Amino acid sequence: MGLLSSSKRDIAVSFAYSIPEYRCFGPFDPNVKGTVEVKFLRKVKKILNIRVGLSGTVDGTFIHAYKTDANSDYGSGNTKRETFKDSTMLFDIGKYLSGHDSSESTIAGDFETGAVIKNEFDFRFPFEGTYLPSSCVNIGGSNDNQGIVSVIYKLYVTVTHRKEYRKMNYVQEFPEVVAYQADSMLPVTGSVTYKEYNICNIFRAKVKKFVFDPRLNMLVPSSLEKAHRRTRIIRSIWNDNYRKDIYSSLTKDISIFCVLHIPDAINIMHTFNQIIKLKIRVKLDVPMEPNFCFNNQSTGLGVFDIEQIGLYQIYDVNMKIQQYTDSHRDKLPLMLMTFKPGTLRFDIKDFIHNGTLDVWEHEISLDSFSRATASPVLYNFPIPTMMYGSVGDHFKCASTAEFEVVIGNANEREPKRKTFTALTHSMFHMGYQLAHHNAVEVEPVHNIEEPPPSYFKHDFTDLSGEVATSSGPASVPSRDYPK
Repeated sequence: MGLLSSSKRDIAVSFAYSIPEYRCFGPFDPNVKGTVEVKFLRKVKKILNIRVGLSGTVDGTFIHAYKTDANSDYGSGNTKRETFKDSTMLFDIGKYLSGHDSSESTIAGDFETGAVIKNEFDFRFPFEGTYLPSSCVNIGGSNDNQGIVSVIYKLYVTVTHRKEYRKMNYVQEFPEVVAYQADSMLPVTGSVTYKEYNICNIFRAKVKKFVFDPRLNMLVPSSLEKAHRRTRIIRSIWNDNYRKDIYSSLTKDISIFCVLHIPDAINIMHTFNQIIKLKIRVKLDVPMEPNFCFNNQSTGLGVFDIEQIGLYQIYDVNMKIQQYTDSHRDKLPLMLMTFKPGTLRFDIKDFIHNGTLDVWEHEISLDSFSRATASPVLYNFPIPTMMYGSVGDHFKCASTAEFEVVIGNANEREPKRKTFTALTHSMFHMGYQLAHHNAVEVEPVHNIEEPPPSYFKHDFTDLSGEVATSSGPASVPSRDYPK
C-alpha cells in the first residue's frame, strides 16, 4: 500500500492506495483505488464542499526576453523578461466527499479540531478515448527565450471555503503526483523485424599473457605486462620487450565488431533478452594458432569482458506555450546492466568461423541474468519513458532507442575499455495502442526510418546504486514530430 500525505496549517490530507507493479500507472494498470483521509488540525468554518479527484495536465512556461530603450548608436539597452504560462487539461474526474453512509449528502459546514473524514475512491485513467502522454517534469530550458513543459498526473483533494468578504470562494488544494506510463500513439502492426547494427572499435596493443615458444613447442608466460603504447619507443632504449620486433610478437591490435540485432519496435513489456540479440565478431589477419591459443590453451590475447549493456532513450519534444514555441532534445537512461569482471567474458579462441562472411563470431547470451529475463524492461525504468505522441500543438514527442555496450580488455594492470553505441531507428511501445484514438489519425508503421535526435549530458544512478554518466553532447539529425 502507498501512503502519501500533505498538510497545510488547518487541514491534513493523506492518500492510501495500492502501488502499481511497475511503480507507475498505465494502460496495463489504469485503476487508482484507495482511501483518502482529511483531518482538521484546527476548527474550520464555512466549508462548502470537499472533493477528491484524479487529473492530468500539460503545463508549460516560456520566458520571453527582449531589449527595451535600445540605443541606436551602440545597440545596448535594458532586457525585459515576461513569463508566459499555459496549461492544457487532459482530464479531471472526481467526487465530493460524503459521510460514512453512502446515502448521506455531501459534507459541508463547520468542523471541530480533530475531526476526521475518510472516504474511498476508485478512479481510472481514461486512456481509451484520450491520448495521455507519459509523465515528465520540466523538460526544456529555463534560460531566456526558452520553454519548459511538464505532464502532471495527480490525485488531489480540494476544500472549498465560503468567504463572506470575498467575491469568490476560496479553494485549498492538496495534490499528490502519481506517475503514468503512456503507450505510443503510433500503432505498431505486423511482425517484428530485427535490424542489424554493426559497430567496430579497435583495442590497440592488446598484451598477450602467454606467448608461443617454438623451441619448447608450448606457451610460456609473457615478459610484458603493460603495453605502454605511447611511450614504447623511449622504453625500448632500456627494455628489449619494447623493441619493435619483440613488441609486435607480444601485442596485437584487435578490431572488435559488436553486432546488435534490435527490433524496429521495442515493446517495453518484454524482457531485456527479448529486445536485444548480441554477437561479437572479429576478422583475423593472423592465424588463430599460436596467436590466440595453442593446444586449446589461451594466450589471453582474445580475452575481453563485457562490462555494461545500457538501454537509453533519445527523445525530441516540441512545445507551444501561448504564442511561443520551443523544442528540446535529451537522452534518458532507462536500464543499465553492469557486470563484474569475468562474469560476461569471452575469448576469441572459442569463436566459430563464419565462412560466408569470413569472420569469427560468438553469440553473447543474457539468459542467465535475472534482470534480463525475470521481468519486463519497464520494471527497471527509473521514471516513465517518453513515447511517440502529441496533445494538439501544446506537446509533441518523438523518440528512439539507443544501446551502449562497454567492453574491457580484461587486463587489471592496464585496463582499457571501449563503448559501442548503436543509434537505432527503433521506437518504443507497449502493444496497447487502441483503435478508438479517434481524435488522431496516424498511419501504422512496420519500420521506423527516422534517425534519432541529439542529446545533452545526463547523469543518472543505476538501480544497483552505481553512478554512471552518459557521454554527450552528440550531433544527430532531429526526428519528425507526430502531426
